[in-house]
Amino acid sequence: MQALGKHRMTQTVTSANVLSNGGAATLNFGEGEGRLWHRLAALVPLLLLIAGLIAVNMLNDDFQAKELADIDSAILTDDLPPAAYTDSGFLQFLQSRREQQDQ
Repeated sequence: MQALGKHRMTQTVTSANVLSNGGAATLNFGEGEGRLWHRLAALVPLLLLIAGLIAVNMLNDDFQAKELADIDSAILTDDLPPAAYTDSGFLQFLQSRREQQDQ
């Protein structure tokens, strides 16, 4: 029995620390060791979120630029009288025409 008790003691001493709080357990890598890795691991999701937001912003800018280029090319290729450019419904006309072309 003493040999089994010592064997159990050596296993718990050499393994990583497990902190128990009620029904939950947390793996602890010790006091000083691994603190840098914990901080770096906490920064990874933040860096991924920032990269994702930047990518979404860039895609949105590209989409808006393409949309404006489509409107500009429609204006430049159409044969319209100059009074049509000052008409308030002209933009709606271009958008409805583009929607018809997309279908």
